[in-house]
Amino acid sequence: MKGSPARGRAARRNRREPPAPVTPAPTPTRNATQETLGCPLCGEAAGPALTAFGRQLLRCGVCDLLFVLPEEHPPEERCTARYAKHRNRPDDEGYVAFLTPAMEALQARLAAPARVLDFGCGPEPVLAGMLQERGFAVSRYDPLFFPAPRPEGPFDAITATEVFEHFQSPGRDIAGVVDLLARRGLLVVMTELVRPGLELASWWYLRDETHVAFYSERTFNWLARFFALERLHSDTRRLVVLRKR
Repeated sequence: MKGSPARGRAARRNRREPPAPVTPAPTPTRNATQETLGCPLCGEAAGPALTAFGRQLLRCGVCDLLFVLPEEHPPEERCTARYAKHRNRPDDEGYVAFLTPAMEALQARLAAPARVLDFGCGPEPVLAGMLQERGFAVSRYDPLFFPAPRPEGPFDAITATEVFEHFQSPGRDIAGVVDLLARRGLLVVMTELVRPGLELASWWYLRDETHVAFYSERTFNWLARFFALERLHSDTRRLVVLRKR
């Protein structure tokens, strides 16, 4: 029996196209004078910005990424121990309220049962559970806590809540995330943004030694251009929504 035109249109809408390849970001390099370092996001020269909580940070003049010197990154075992101390649970009303804007931003732009990846979900994937309760087909991935199976795209949406600040090689890591998105797929990011007027030397977000990369609105503008993403929303504080072109 032939399908109805409406059913045919729905099938075309639900058909996932293979993702377009993403150009890898440049590899950072240090110059001969050691005064500047290649930005780990865009590869351009970055100079000293400030010292905070015993760590030296540099800032890129092109993409505006603020980042910790690579030699001051904590080792993986120390990162794992730090993350394992997080008490982010589904029965924690405060944490659920913190994640709710990311869930609502996705839900407003994508209908269940779309395929969603909770990237960097941590030891307690609360957001994944919230989305599953609303009918989304959710996969979990975290390189430390849920390393297998490796995610296989394309996904209709990817969430990365409190993840981007941990990327020690953000150019490479973000390219890997974008590669998993379907065309027109959503990328929902939560990370505290560097904003005008912040007292960076005392900013609480810099205190956590596992936080090594910090993004501003200008950084996300650069990301959108480089990775062929469309910026859909920003609350100017911590939530950014993008769509793959």
